[in-house]
This record gives sequence, C-alpha cells and structure tokens, in this order.
Amino acid sequence: MKKGVTYEWDESCKHSFQELKDSILKVPTLGVFDANAKTFLTTDASNVGVAAVLTQVKEGEERIIDFASRRLQGAEASYSVIEREALACCWGINHFKFNLWGLPFKLRTDHKPLTYIFKGGRGLEGGITPRISKWLLSVLSYNFVVQFVKGSKNVVADYLYRVPKSEEELVEDGVKDVIGTVLGELAITAQEWEDAETTDPDLQIVKEKVEE
Repeated sequence: MKKGVTYEWDESCKHSFQELKDSILKVPTLGVFDANAKTFLTTDASNVGVAAVLTQVKEGEERIIDFASRRLQGAEASYSVIEREALACCWGINHFKFNLWGLPFKLRTDHKPLTYIFKGGRGLEGGITPRISKWLLSVLSYNFVVQFVKGSKNVVADYLYRVPKSEEELVEDGVKDVIGTVLGELAITAQEWEDAETTDPDLQIVKEKVEE
C-alpha cells in the first residue's frame, strides 16, 4: 500500500483475509502419545513466563502431542536469562512426567549455553549456579539428550511463553493429563468411557441414590 494510491478490496482479498482468520481461530488437533514414537520436548523462556511443547514423529511428520506454559512467580522474574531457560527445561520435563518417565527423548532449547549446563557445566564460564544444580537434580532420572535449535525454529514455544497460563489453569490441565494418560493405557476413547458410564447398571444405581 502506498500513499495516494487507491487500494481495491476485491473478492480474492476478502477470501484471503477470511482464510487467515480461520487459520488463527482454528483449534490445533493434538496427537495421541505413543511410547514407541520418537519424542521431543521443546522449551523456551522470557521475562514473563516459561513454555514447553511435547511432539512426536509419526508417519514421517512431527506432530504436537501437548503444550503448556506458566507465568514466572515471585523471584523467578529476576532470574538471569540462563536460569530462566534452565527453569523452562526442568519445569517442562517434570510437567510432562507421565509421558516422559522411563522413555528416551530429545530436549530442545534455543539457548546454547544449556547444552553445557546439562553436561555438568563443562565448557561453561562460571560453572553452574546452586539454583540450576537443584533443578538438574529433579530431572536426573529422565533419559534424554539436549539439542540446540535456532530461535527462528522455536515458534510454538516462543508463542506460548508470551501467553502463559495461571496456576489454576495448570492444575486443570494436570487433571486432564492424568485422565488422558489413564485412558491411553486403557486403550479406549473418552466417548467410549462416557458411554460405558451411562450403561453400567451399578453406576446407574449409584446415580439414582445421589439424585434422591
């Protein structure tokens, strides 16, 4: 668009604009976690929050399984950049513990110094702070390797930490994660579970008693 030049809003422009709005509003379809699939956890941090994205490679395509973010709390806002990035990594791993425990996965970060952090501080000027050491202890039992990725390729996690969730929302998400894990182990869908509840004779008796 240039000053003094009339811009014509035709049908093609209208169609393109509508497609753009639909893409923004479209709810992403999450995949089902597969313990046998190649797994990645990508994290990021800012001065307002931390975020993590769980993805897996299925049929040659990397798909989002789940994602999470939260606001920085209290003193966390004054952490150094490397501490916030380390917090994002360790928080992300523990947040998705029901998926990651006992399975190999790659931890991806766009903060290169963290690749030295997870190697015990070798090659990192100044070593590891006590705060970061404490976080590392919480993830020692997980089986993962750290991979550096460019910030330009860390789009999803970058967006998530800009709109972090509150603690109440995280609790609700945690409940959903547990339910999802149980349903996954039972190999049934949420709809099948709901149908079973409405047809089970014992549950119907309980329901009648509660409603009396």
